[in-house]
Amino acid sequence: MRRKLLTVFLFLMTLSCFTLMFLSCEGWEEEFTGKSESLNEEAACDIVSARGRVGEKDVCVKGYIVGGDLTSSASGISFEAPFSSATHLAIADSLNVNEKSACFSVQLPSGKIRDGLNLVNLPENHGRMVYLKGDIVASYFGIVGMKNVTDFVLK
Repeated sequence: MRRKLLTVFLFLMTLSCFTLMFLSCEGWEEEFTGKSESLNEEAACDIVSARGRVGEKDVCVKGYIVGGDLTSSASGISFEAPFSSATHLAIADSLNVNEKSACFSVQLPSGKIRDGLNLVNLPENHGRMVYLKGDIVASYFGIVGMKNVTDFVLK
């Protein structure tokens, strides 16, 4: 009887250790995939709507990553790789955008946001849908954009 109890006890202890290990790995996945509890994807607005929300903070915006290497000139944007600047990118409501005026500029702060989104190190992000949370500004590289990004989700 004691032997059976000991076997059951050891089995339960082993099971609980594996459960704890599994649960502790879930946070690791969230950090590297950009999954977020604080970003409400259903409430995210498109680029056209975001342009009307200049000055608002902690706004969720969605769009396709269409380019980078923005400059202040009217045509200053690159829609094709290779990209040379990791500090910003451009998103749009459609993948078929080829004009800067149809884009929304995004500042990528250093850390997990830049590490997870920049097109220099992650050219495979080009063309992907992204959800961003940050502050809408009237002008960043000459177009309405987002600064102070605090969270993102890539699709």
